[in-house]
Amino acid sequence: MPASSLPRRARYERGAARVFAPDGEPVGAGFLLDDDLLCTCAHVVAAPDGSRPSQPVEVDFPLLAGAEPGPRVPAVVENWWPEDDIAHLRLTTTVDGTEPLPLADGTENEWNREIRAFGFPPKVSRGVNATGTMRGRQRADLIQLDLTAHGVRIGPGFSGAAVWDPQEEAVVGMLTTRGRGPIGDTAYLLAADRLTDPDALPCPFRGLARFESEHARYFHGRDDEVGKLVRALETRPLTVLVGPSGSGKSSLLRAGLLAAVRKRGTPWALRVPEPADGAPPEDADAWVAEAVTAAWHDAVPDEAARRDRFEAVRAACAGDEAGRRVLRGRLTHELGPPGAVLLLDQFEEYAVASPPGALRAFRALSALAQAPDPAQGGGLRVVLTARSATLEALTAADTSARLDGAVQFLAPMTAEALTRAVEEPVRAVAGLRLEEGLARRLVSDAVDEPGCLPLLQFALTRLWEQRKAHTMTHAAYERTGGVVKALAEYANDALRDCLASTGVSEDTARRLFQQLARPDGQGGFTRRAAPIRQLSPEQAALARALAGRRLLVWDVVERPDPSARAGTVQVVHEALLREWERPAAWLHEGADFLEWHERTARDAAEWDGAGRPDGLLPHGARLAQGLQWLVQRPDDLTGTERAYLEAGRRRQRRGLRRLWGVTALVTVLALLASTLAVSTYRALQRDRAQLRTAAAAELGTLAADVADRSPDSAFRYAAGAWSARHTPQSQQALFGQYVRAADVTSAHSGLWPGAAQWTSMSPDGRAMVVLSRRDGAADLTATVVTGAVDGRPRAARLRGFPTGLRPQSFRDAVSPDGRHYALAVWDGRVLVWDLATAGSGPRRLSGALPERGDVYSPHIDFSDDGSRLLYFFSFETPRPEDDGRTALVRLWDTGTGRALPVPQRVVAQRKPVKAWLPGDGERIAVAGTRAKGEERFLDLYATSSGEHVRRVYGPRTAVNQEPADPYGGVWLDVNDGVRWYALVPGARMPSGSYGGGVTFRDLTGTHLYRDASSVPGETGAYRRVTIRDPRARDRFWSLTLPGRDGSRALGVVGEGTGRRTVLTVEGDTLLRSRAEPMAAAESELSSRPGDAAAVSPDGSRTARLRAGRLEVVGPGARSHHTALPKRAQQLDSWDVHLVWVTRRGADALLVWSDDSTDARLYDAETLRSRRVTWDCGRSGDPAANRPQDVVQTGDGDLVLLCFGDTLVRLDPRSGVQSGGPVRLEDTPVERGMFQDAGRLTARPGHPHQVAVITGPWRADGRIEVWDVRRGTRVARLEGGPLHTSFLNGDAERWVVFTPDGDQLAAFDADRRVVWWDVDREHPRQPTRAVADATGFLGVAPDGTLAVAAAGVSLVSPDDAEPLGHLKDGGENLHAVRIHGDTLHLATDKGTRALRLSPDAWHDTLCAALDGPNSAAQNGRPVLEAAKDTPPCPST
Repeated sequence: MPASSLPRRARYERGAARVFAPDGEPVGAGFLLDDDLLCTCAHVVAAPDGSRPSQPVEVDFPLLAGAEPGPRVPAVVENWWPEDDIAHLRLTTTVDGTEPLPLADGTENEWNREIRAFGFPPKVSRGVNATGTMRGRQRADLIQLDLTAHGVRIGPGFSGAAVWDPQEEAVVGMLTTRGRGPIGDTAYLLAADRLTDPDALPCPFRGLARFESEHARYFHGRDDEVGKLVRALETRPLTVLVGPSGSGKSSLLRAGLLAAVRKRGTPWALRVPEPADGAPPEDADAWVAEAVTAAWHDAVPDEAARRDRFEAVRAACAGDEAGRRVLRGRLTHELGPPGAVLLLDQFEEYAVASPPGALRAFRALSALAQAPDPAQGGGLRVVLTARSATLEALTAADTSARLDGAVQFLAPMTAEALTRAVEEPVRAVAGLRLEEGLARRLVSDAVDEPGCLPLLQFALTRLWEQRKAHTMTHAAYERTGGVVKALAEYANDALRDCLASTGVSEDTARRLFQQLARPDGQGGFTRRAAPIRQLSPEQAALARALAGRRLLVWDVVERPDPSARAGTVQVVHEALLREWERPAAWLHEGADFLEWHERTARDAAEWDGAGRPDGLLPHGARLAQGLQWLVQRPDDLTGTERAYLEAGRRRQRRGLRRLWGVTALVTVLALLASTLAVSTYRALQRDRAQLRTAAAAELGTLAADVADRSPDSAFRYAAGAWSARHTPQSQQALFGQYVRAADVTSAHSGLWPGAAQWTSMSPDGRAMVVLSRRDGAADLTATVVTGAVDGRPRAARLRGFPTGLRPQSFRDAVSPDGRHYALAVWDGRVLVWDLATAGSGPRRLSGALPERGDVYSPHIDFSDDGSRLLYFFSFETPRPEDDGRTALVRLWDTGTGRALPVPQRVVAQRKPVKAWLPGDGERIAVAGTRAKGEERFLDLYATSSGEHVRRVYGPRTAVNQEPADPYGGVWLDVNDGVRWYALVPGARMPSGSYGGGVTFRDLTGTHLYRDASSVPGETGAYRRVTIRDPRARDRFWSLTLPGRDGSRALGVVGEGTGRRTVLTVEGDTLLRSRAEPMAAAESELSSRPGDAAAVSPDGSRTARLRAGRLEVVGPGARSHHTALPKRAQQLDSWDVHLVWVTRRGADALLVWSDDSTDARLYDAETLRSRRVTWDCGRSGDPAANRPQDVVQTGDGDLVLLCFGDTLVRLDPRSGVQSGGPVRLEDTPVERGMFQDAGRLTARPGHPHQVAVITGPWRADGRIEVWDVRRGTRVARLEGGPLHTSFLNGDAERWVVFTPDGDQLAAFDADRRVVWWDVDREHPRQPTRAVADATGFLGVAPDGTLAVAAAGVSLVSPDDAEPLGHLKDGGENLHAVRIHGDTLHLATDKGTRALRLSPDAWHDTLCAALDGPNSAAQNGRPVLEAAKDTPPCPST
């Protein structure tokens, strides 16, 4: 409702109503439960005979601001409960300024509570306040109220009044009756929990649907962001709201910004651009024209002019900049002072489907948008949503400047904001309430989840559906599975039901979901609206059923002819693609196929339409990849596509036979015809080179195909591709596997059959058990592996492993001495294998136990010496012999299998959840929960007697608790990290807390670790892992591992301060890797995208600005820091920069800001600092003294580029100005309100020279090289507009020199590399375009260019041929340094060093390989030219 002028806290006044009798006199009171729903007493509005009134009742709101009350509003009785004296009236219209009153939740004290009520006694028609004190309940529904002495007596006219608690700001009840005679000062109120029907409560949550503008009263937690967007509309022509999927962009745009725009009365239009796969960019003109015309029409309605406006906008989109300026002026004039707002939701999905179309649309919209100007009018303002990856598609030479000032990042919601998002909607629904502590629990579970908003909204919706009367409960939360599991469990149930009801197979579901998503370029997936006509009848039936369960959106126009169906089907929210494991697995499985199939379908159609010529057939790596898909997914290919691939196969075989025949013939001729020796040799070499090229292509493609299933095979095929021939494609394959294997010391495949599903390990890592499943097999195979720590693994199968098991249906453990392996099945079976005796079967310690209902989290554990084995499980339904206990514990002698007595009273507590044997087994640790699982405690009992020894901790709020074997302790997961408690004397670690995110336990139980988000890619996924050893004074290590995050098959071996050996299992491969020490400061980075960093010249140290501090890390684990001055702490992180300064003695760090006229120079060792000032020589303009960029030249001088278009030199030791100012322009270029910054680049081999690009020079394509000491220009390089970006801050450069400084490279507007001979001022022809390039990172010794392009791309200098790509994985690049052939990267996730030499990559892979390829690796069906190609010279 529009806000009234009452104070914010005058909430009661906004909801209190006056009720009139048919004669027009006040007869009682009432109050709002909803915007248009009023509550009062039934007897106030009843007909003379006490029945429900048949005519409308008039009400008004006399306490709203104003001398006179507003008009009376008719209301109709909607709910009539005379037995409780309650009536609900529905207003025929809402009243501006009113607000529903919240109801108390019934948990507060009802004794001695001060209240107020407002009634309308006779002759006091404007009403009067009464006060009193609550005296508790007299029966279930009535509460006694004693009136305040000398106060207003409650009498006629007070019935139906809301009884208000000013402290809680809530209605505690409604006045119904008063006492008479001796109790005349007493009144009675009907308790708040009786005033509403629990079955009629509206749901304030949206599930997976977005909030619309009509849901604004339920939309909370984003008040600050709404305010920023509103302020942006007042000052900016264009705003780009950037946030990841699940951050709530659409809801913020609609229920936040649009609601505010509508409240202000500003004309508006909201549109969702429809993605169209493969549509030409020109198609964007039509929808842009329609959207702009809609906003125009809302501001100035004129149906006759609508078509003319549409054509004018479309012509401007297709025309030049001059035409757009003319239309912008017309828009500004016609829209008048209010202007108009155009909101474009889900623009990011359009950008994924059509990047050129998105750029074209953005170019047109940014040209037509106009910031409000009192002299001209409000103009058209545009707000659109985007993801970070979308910005790359929108960046071009003519759009980057507009984009720089338009972006507004949407940060994740804080715990406080999430709390408001949970609690405020509940308060907005009269009578609805949350059980105590439930909001805190929801927020705690959701706050660290990526894209938590849809998950939280879905969980809240499920809680509302399963509420108990008015209350959302902890019990319902536990039943639904919590924030993360609620969505997945509901979706699994819905899919199972829909498969059953439609009778289609799960394979149909897999194929359907693979059509409803596309890769988002960042390792995840985004929604795709699939045309209904592309679905098979089975898929369409399943899609319709899933839409009925709200998982899909079915937007289909039915037609008489079923084959002519039109419309689309899409996933209701991207959270499903991320949190629902089954579709997520299907999508990751099918991502490569979908990307390949889209391209192949287009190529096959072209081949077929051209008459099927051989020249258009696939070959090399493309053909090898296609033939593999032909074998794996023939049903997903059309007849034309299959024919296209088969024809390519036949052509390749003909060519290979000719090559082999020519090779044999040439060899014979070489022996017989000595006169042709030279030409024959050359032909032989050429043919062999072609064979090697074909082999390299086959192996490179195969390396990518098997990367995630078999890292060992991927390493071998990539190394073999490089050994076969050095081609750009083989170099890409080699780099892709080097990135994954940089820290791997040995890789071994073939130890177990199929892919690993589950892994257990002894504390020293010397014995591990891997459970795997062959492709297509139903049962697991158990394999024991020893010798992995030494890099010489040996494998043996475990006999007698049970059939029919899944990883979720058992618990297992390896004894600390590595001699035994125990398996406990959820039905009560317990088996033990003697791992020291080859070929032995299991000893059965227990058969299946009698049925006890659902079993919860069983646990099995050895004592530290391995002599005892304990089995614990809790269950739902006790049997008579359990004496009411809901848990059972059993104990055996491991060597003999004899059952040992153990008193069951150790698990007699209310909710035991786990038990184990700390130390030598003389004690049993029993963990339990209470308070709906929020509080946890741990007790120790004597094993032999069951006597309670001590309470270790609790009750304490925590998330989980796990044994810390083999060190006699327990890990307790608390909100801010983990805490370790010692359970036995002489424990290896002292009790203490360990904060941060490195909290996962490894398989050995000796270390903690954390996975960073995995980085998927064409060459296989990898992840960064941080390891923590609390035993070693809480030290940290880091490494890169192949595979996706979330894999728990990781064990760490080692003690002290040295390196750690890490054992991991991925697919069919056992990996042994080394972890390097890292500083604690790097382990818990909380950097923001704009935080600055710098890397020392040798790459051994990294400096960072974050959280108001300057930190220096390295070499190794060394680190130190100091606080920045307060003024620097208050600056935006994007405005503060850092330069590593090399100088004699000790290096320094220059901290500067483009928003300040001074800087600070810090000693890199002591961090003592001094103030640095300069004079840019432009007196009278303080802004001209601010720096645009600072670099260090080869002679050590610091060179500063001022906004006054001058250069200044600073001494690196003292910071004192030592030269300049050198004027680049006679007069500084006028930049307007927003300063357009430039960049400097030092020229190698020329100690005093820098390349300069000022902000205005970018669009002109102008680069100048200046000698700063002499103050002279050395070269002026002029061409077309330059492509520049600030997305990676100071990490990237706009230009880059070769190591000798003779050549300079820049990106033109199309992101092609243009090389200049600096001294001759002569450019070479541009190379091919570098996709997604934003800037340069440096040049390798061999000339390879390192480029920022959605990560780091390596391209050849001559033609920009891709040579390797390191995806960013969601990281923000802060600093880069090339030292020798090593690239040092500093991101917001840590630091990393990568070699730039392909030979070094090859050596790394070969060092990890164990012997030659296996027969299975050499025998892949797709290998033809590459059969028996060794990966490395020694193999």
